[in-house]
Amino acid sequence: MASLPHSVLLELLRRAPPVVATLLREGCAAPLPRFAAAQVIEGEFVEVEPAEVHADLVLTLNDGAGVPALAIVVEVQLRRDPAKRWVWPVYLASLRRRLQCPVRLLVLTTQPAIARWCRRPIDMGDGRWVLVPDVLGPDQIPVITRVPRGAARAGARGAVGPRPRPRATRGRRGPRRARQRAHARQRASPALH
Repeated sequence: MASLPHSVLLELLRRAPPVVATLLREGCAAPLPRFAAAQVIEGEFVEVEPAEVHADLVLTLNDGAGVPALAIVVEVQLRRDPAKRWVWPVYLASLRRRLQCPVRLLVLTTQPAIARWCRRPIDMGDGRWVLVPDVLGPDQIPVITRVPRGAARAGARGAVGPRPRPRATRGRRGPRRARQRAHARQRASPALH
C-alpha cells in the first residue's frame, strides 16, 4: 500500500499534469519539445510473460493535433528499492513502443540520499544504452509560484497553492504599482511551450 506522501505527490501531479513539465524543465534543466497539452494516460505495462508492472503516473505532452511529443513516467521513490532499477527500463521501453515517441523517467523523492541513489545511471549491459533518470530531490524541487495555464481550469489551483499576492510598495500608488509589476512578471515568465 502506498504511503501518504507517495499518494499526495501523485495526486498533485494527476490534478495538474503541466506541473510535471515545469519540474523537468526547471528542476532538472531537461529540454522539452513544444507541446500544447499535458495529459495523464494509462500506466500499466504488460509483458509477454503474464507479469504486469504499474508505473506510479504516466503522462504525455501532446502537440496541437493531440499526438504525443514526449511521454513521461513519474515515479515517487521514498526508499531504496533495487527492483526499481530493473523495472524502470521496462516502463520506458514499453511506453516508447506503444506511443512511438520519446520517453523520460522523472523520479521524485523527499530524501537526499534516495535522490543520489536514484540518479545513478542504469547500464543496460554494454555501456552503450544507459538510462539516466531525471531525479528531483528536496534540493531540486522548484517552488511553484503560479499555476500553469490549463491547470487552473482543471480545478488544480488548490493542489499547488494559492497565487502569490503582489507585494505593496511605498508611495501613493503602492498597491497599484505592485499589481502592475506582478502582471509584468507573469507576462515575462516562460510559458510551458
